[in-house]
Amino acid sequence: MTIQSPNVESLKISSKEEKRKWRKKFVRCESLPIDLNQNQTTIISEKPPKYSQTIERYHIYNIDELPDDCQSPTAAAAANSGGPMTGYQLLILILLSYGNFWIAACVSLQAPFFPKEAESKGATPTEYGLVFGIYELMIAITSPLFGKLIANVSPLALCELGLVVSGFSTALFGLLDRLNFGVSFIIMCIGVRIIEGIASAAFMTASYAIITKEFTDRIATSFSTLQTFFGLGLILGPTLGGALYQLGGYMLPFIVLGSFLLLGGVAIFLLIEIEIKTSQQKSGNFLEFISDSGTLLDALAIAMSLNFIGFNAVTLEPHLRQFNLSPLLIGSIFIIFGATHAIITPIWGKLCENGISPKKLCIIGYLLCTVGYLFIGPQFFIPIEPQLWLIVVSLIFIGLGLASKLITAFISTLNDSINRRGFPDDMSTYGLVSAMYFSANSIGAFIGPTLGGFLLDTIGYRNSTLVILIIDLILLTLLVIYLITRNRKRRYFKSIDEIQPLLQYN
Repeated sequence: MTIQSPNVESLKISSKEEKRKWRKKFVRCESLPIDLNQNQTTIISEKPPKYSQTIERYHIYNIDELPDDCQSPTAAAAANSGGPMTGYQLLILILLSYGNFWIAACVSLQAPFFPKEAESKGATPTEYGLVFGIYELMIAITSPLFGKLIANVSPLALCELGLVVSGFSTALFGLLDRLNFGVSFIIMCIGVRIIEGIASAAFMTASYAIITKEFTDRIATSFSTLQTFFGLGLILGPTLGGALYQLGGYMLPFIVLGSFLLLGGVAIFLLIEIEIKTSQQKSGNFLEFISDSGTLLDALAIAMSLNFIGFNAVTLEPHLRQFNLSPLLIGSIFIIFGATHAIITPIWGKLCENGISPKKLCIIGYLLCTVGYLFIGPQFFIPIEPQLWLIVVSLIFIGLGLASKLITAFISTLNDSINRRGFPDDMSTYGLVSAMYFSANSIGAFIGPTLGGFLLDTIGYRNSTLVILIIDLILLTLLVIYLITRNRKRRYFKSIDEIQPLLQYN
């Protein structure tokens, strides 16, 4: 099916390599007829006739004849992806990576010393555990709100405000040890962490929306860069916090790291100026957005990934006690796990940019995690006793798999929202995708430690990992069923398109 227009742009496909690259790319055009789903834009297929197929219930048009106002992805790619980043793009990526690093470092810096300080003031493990968990809970609650807000408010302003407020609240947390009584100390800590969680949600949701807008030709690579720096912050935060605590006491690590956040907010205000048009459509409903089966599977992949990271933080050290390791060696094992996740993340992003289906890469991530979950205990049905080298190798497999699931889920949601579900390619959609990512992220991070502690107390470490394995296999099975069902729908609508011309001819 083609659209006839007096002014057209013809694109020739001259090689098999171009056919392979263009097989799944689409472009939107304002002037074409409204499609069956009543969207304001219609999806245009760049595939030559040999590769043409109907994507679910959308009208598909050949790229050979398009109105002048339609820019093909090929033209956009030729304009954007051929050369390196501009200096301004590099500045944006550096500043947002800087912010993500210090946000993560400030979240994790108190792990080596805060429980001891809290217990010295009469707080119980449940009480100071809530101080850790409330931060993630607030991100889960407020990320959807900021995702809707981005449609009408500059995400740059949210980045600046988020870093500044987070920096002040981090510094304020360093003054709370002056409170003497346990109850007032814990209440004030929870209050400050609530503010810090809201500010962090504002910055991170907005920063990922900006990345999506400013790096349209290399979204996966830019997203994975932010993920890498966030992961490095989580790894190095406790090290920096412990060193500064030993050097200058409770207040110093919070003042120093909080100052770095304030500096980041000021730098973004002074150095970045992004012109962002407000969306012509209303901001989307988050619950409707996430209710799509494909998007929900992506959200569950993200939540399950962070669930294990939180589970691992609580349960791995007790599991390692049987080997009589020094604190330094135990810390090194945690670093190996985190470093594997951080280093491999850009590679998964590059694979997505090279045209490999994100959901198929996510399946690989699930399989890698499954191998790790089988042997980290190991499972009771594997006749092997726990061994240190096996635990380390299992953590490496899990780190590789989690990196895949986190990157591919974000890219898959973004692609599906615009190309399959018909959401506008603007800030309103970017905000919803970012909100979904961080809500799922924080829900998993909140549930993980809680679930891990409960399971460790009730059924032990090896059986606890069996629960994680079963959940992982269930989600893997659902993802495979989803992909098979979607491919059958595509073949069905393709057959309708092939039969329809014959019916009209007869």
